[in-house]
Amino acid sequence: MLAAILPVLALTLYNGFRERSAAEAAEHDELRLVAELTAKRPEQLLLHARQLLQAIAANSDELLRDPNACRAYFKRMALETEGIFRSLGVILKDGHLHCNSALPDAVKVNVGDRGYFRQALESGRFAVGEFQVGRNSRQSGINFALPVLDDERRVRAVLFAGLNLEKFIEHGES
Repeated sequence: MLAAILPVLALTLYNGFRERSAAEAAEHDELRLVAELTAKRPEQLLLHARQLLQAIAANSDELLRDPNACRAYFKRMALETEGIFRSLGVILKDGHLHCNSALPDAVKVNVGDRGYFRQALESGRFAVGEFQVGRNSRQSGINFALPVLDDERRVRAVLFAGLNLEKFIEHGES
């Protein structure tokens, strides 16, 4: 009787090891894919932020003309980004916010000392800020900035998009 059970037991053990090995290989492949996607997310985010700000730059004349229309425009844009960007707006060359999707018009803020703004203003190119906490919102984030240039390539203003870190992390987990 034992002789009859041994081949069945051996076959069962062999199939169990084979299935376990296949499951480990599949899990390894899935982890590799997750790691690759996670590594690419920051690159994709930078590209998305730059493209968004470049598209908005096409409307910069209108945005600079009317702060109320500017704020309404950026409120719509913030909704369209599904919350990935907490705030969007325009900063004048002196560092004062011209408009911001996340703040009431009455709130006056100067961000002239912020790294992302200084970098965009001084380089004339797309800039990525450091982790920071908003002065009014008290929420953490990272800002992206793109200068708006005139015909002589002088900075007229700076567009910005403030990343909502919580939403970004949440998006990555889903």
